[in-house]
Amino acid sequence: MSRDFTQLFFVLFLSMFGAAMSVYMPGAVFVALVVLAIVWALSYKPIYGLYVLLFLYPMLAWQINFGSYESLQNTFLANINAPVADFWALILIAATALHFFRNRVRALVHHKQGTVAGQKFLLPGFPLFILFFLSAITSLFNVADSDVETGVQYIARNIIFIYAAYVLLPVNIVRRRAEIWRGARVLLIVGAFATLWGIASLFIVEPFWGIWRRVTPFAIDGWAPFGLFHNDLAEVLVAILPLVFYWLYRETRDTWRKIAFLYAVVMTAVTLLTFSRTAWIVLFVQVVIFMALSTRLAWRSVVRSVAPFAAIIVVPIAIYMLIFSGSSYVASSTSARVDLARIAAIAFAEHPIIGNGVGTYISLVAGATAFRIEYGPPFDAHGVIQKLAAEQGTLGLATFFLLVSVLVLIVYRAWRHEQDEHYKELLLAMLVIAVGAVVFQVFNTQYYTAKMWMPIGLALTAALLRKK
Repeated sequence: MSRDFTQLFFVLFLSMFGAAMSVYMPGAVFVALVVLAIVWALSYKPIYGLYVLLFLYPMLAWQINFGSYESLQNTFLANINAPVADFWALILIAATALHFFRNRVRALVHHKQGTVAGQKFLLPGFPLFILFFLSAITSLFNVADSDVETGVQYIARNIIFIYAAYVLLPVNIVRRRAEIWRGARVLLIVGAFATLWGIASLFIVEPFWGIWRRVTPFAIDGWAPFGLFHNDLAEVLVAILPLVFYWLYRETRDTWRKIAFLYAVVMTAVTLLTFSRTAWIVLFVQVVIFMALSTRLAWRSVVRSVAPFAAIIVVPIAIYMLIFSGSSYVASSTSARVDLARIAAIAFAEHPIIGNGVGTYISLVAGATAFRIEYGPPFDAHGVIQKLAAEQGTLGLATFFLLVSVLVLIVYRAWRHEQDEHYKELLLAMLVIAVGAVVFQVFNTQYYTAKMWMPIGLALTAALLRKK
């Protein structure tokens, strides 16, 4: 199939599709045609779409709500809203599927002429993902018949889509090691953006408790890409910080090395100043992993050069954190977490094997009258263990942690067997990032979003390049 024929077919398809939509949904025609044009363009170079996704994924609070557009209010799109990153991931999935389809057709044609077949589609951890998916399906036996459809939608949106978008996409798009480093540069850019956003918050956001301030994301004219809670920003920073130190380790040009050093110190300070207890725990875990696995003297020299500045920053912030931890603000947060864990334990005791059904945790909390009186409207589990124990029981817990463990183990084995020293150190940074993303969700609510799965997917991609 020639490129000219493919382009002609796509143009004809767009024309027919646009004509049909203009009759039934004239307000959506332009959007649909633009999306299809982007899909077609990205199908030739999906890697550029992945770079955009890497830039967008930390900004999950930046969302598109089709219902807010007057021209779309009477269409089926009116009830759809999601992060910009997820919409872009959906576009990229379509573009990548078209890319593989086109290459497969060409490979079949070439195969008849005696040439090489098309590229292999990778499915890391897929058998375990299927087991986790089946545990989610099984959990629906314990939901009311009227809620089964909602449960199926929850599985499609939060389990299937997330795995496809943030694990399968990167491992099947990236083909060269240089592309991994370019992707890391994109994350360094968005990390600088997040750091500046955090610094600005110290001057814009009102003190959260008395005269005390913390780094907290904020909105500009209603736009809050990093959310409005300190944990939202802290999670972005701890995921990118290891890459900043890798850049500092790798950089040889004097001026850029000084910039990388300043970047590392400032981002570390901003991360600590979020006063996110989860972020502090994750940073500790990341440092322990790094110290346990790193053997390069160059890495140690980086640590020695940063350590005095880190100590100057950490000591006063740690004292600040101790004072803050004794506040009524923190006591209320801790109390809410404890009560959420109790609700999860009670729900787990009722259905310990298959759980109460995916997507039911908030309704379980809503049923706890005392919790609503004390804390207000119900919210999701503050920890993936609570979430899975209540919703999917032992089967969900076991299959989820087997899946995550195997994916992280793939990265660890790649690091262990890598011979190229520079790439080995990048794999170490990726391993630290992936473990940090998992640990963060032991205490947070982003377990079914790009915040957890994009770091894992990127680390897997770097690891699997050894085998491509």
